[in-house]
Amino acid sequence: MVILHWIDICVLGTYFFFIIVIGSFYGRREENLSDYFLGGRSIRWVFVLLSIVATETSALTFVGAPSFAYGHNWTYIQLLIGTILARFILAKYFIKGFYRHQVVTVYEYLQKRFGVGSKNGASLLFLITRVLASGVRLFGASILLSVAIGLDPLTSIIVIATIATLYTIIGGIKAVIFTDACQAVIMFGGALLALIFIYQDIPQGWQGIMSATSSLSKFKILDLSFNLNEAYTIWGGILGSTFFTLATHGTDQDLVQRMLTARNADQSKKALVLSGFMDIPIVILFLCIGSFLFSLYQITPPPNLPANADDIFPFYIVHSLPRGITGLLIAGVLAAAMSSTDSALNALSSTWINDFYRPYFKKNGSDKHYLFMARVFTAVFALLLVLVAYLCKDTKQVLILGFIIGSFTYGALLGIFLLAFFTKRGNDPGNILGMGVSIAAIIFIKFYTEIAWIWYVMIGALISFLVGYLFPSAKKRDQSAPIREGFKNEPSALSRIN
Repeated sequence: MVILHWIDICVLGTYFFFIIVIGSFYGRREENLSDYFLGGRSIRWVFVLLSIVATETSALTFVGAPSFAYGHNWTYIQLLIGTILARFILAKYFIKGFYRHQVVTVYEYLQKRFGVGSKNGASLLFLITRVLASGVRLFGASILLSVAIGLDPLTSIIVIATIATLYTIIGGIKAVIFTDACQAVIMFGGALLALIFIYQDIPQGWQGIMSATSSLSKFKILDLSFNLNEAYTIWGGILGSTFFTLATHGTDQDLVQRMLTARNADQSKKALVLSGFMDIPIVILFLCIGSFLFSLYQITPPPNLPANADDIFPFYIVHSLPRGITGLLIAGVLAAAMSSTDSALNALSSTWINDFYRPYFKKNGSDKHYLFMARVFTAVFALLLVLVAYLCKDTKQVLILGFIIGSFTYGALLGIFLLAFFTKRGNDPGNILGMGVSIAAIIFIKFYTEIAWIWYVMIGALISFLVGYLFPSAKKRDQSAPIREGFKNEPSALSRIN
């Protein structure tokens, strides 16, 4: 068991205290669900940007990207091409449509375009996928806490989830966004400090790195081959990653919700596009950490080096960094964990309350009632994430697992959104059939072919789009009027959106 020095414990305690205080301060005085889920659409774009980046990064990137570079090379960086390309498409079409209709959840757009069946089907897919994927993220974060303090997996998971749930319940989306902004600074600042210390520990510095990696292609970036069985190729980066990002940033309420908190569509677009370019130095930073650690341990291997690559960076943080810096780095990983956990909890709660609870369980409740139930379901979903995270305790390569889970359903969702934005066809029965066929096809591909996960979303999206396109529109396509103009205390909506 590793026991942290009292200085590191103080650093962690200070971090936890200020995160809770910041979340409570910025999230105070919510009066209705518009405040709790959308921040009254009053958040400045720079905070939205930082929140997007912090949520994207998550503990999977903090632990998983160094793990990938340590065990493989830098071909992961090719995925950034599609990440950036997709953002321009989303900014031009998706964000514009969401703001025009003043949606609270993105699935409301499908109700406007097709009907309630499409909205409910998409919302249900999101709820299931996000619980599973965020549970994996939560497990990824618990790895470091377990290594650092010697806690059992369940206790580590509960500690992280409890803190994130606490300030999310208190402050809603404002707490999520402003704590994400603070956590992004801690996360990336801590990672940069770690890289500096790793480099200083390597005998002969850069010459030592080159000597340890020269014959192993550890810094390989491009793979020009066209091979559907490989994820990290230039074609996977251009095509597969574009479709994947269209899905994660255009159909997943977890990420889209923070974009909907910006003051207007232009600020939302700015935050979205710039966040893509911010990903470049961030990914390079974490890949450098993995490559430098490989070089360090090739030259001076410690006797108790972990066999699992996911444990390598946490191992270095705990055993090699100076006191105080260790606490800061652990805070950085926990920041990554909580920035993805808090946003998932708020998005899950907003989708459940808006798309299911209000229309089917309590149509004419007061703002106070809905606000209370939003907090209750935030806690309920936190328990579900803890359960999923614990079930993942024996998992290897959490970064890849996190990607694969979303890939099963992201394509099904994206195809229906593409149908909504770019055609005049489609209806509820066709869309539900299309999503079902898409998911079944991806399950078959996963278990009976060697096709890599990066292609799942593209294939799934094309299937759901083509099946849905076979069905004529059941209603006149109208994208001119918002879903709601103002709705405080009205059964058909949440509250007045400014």
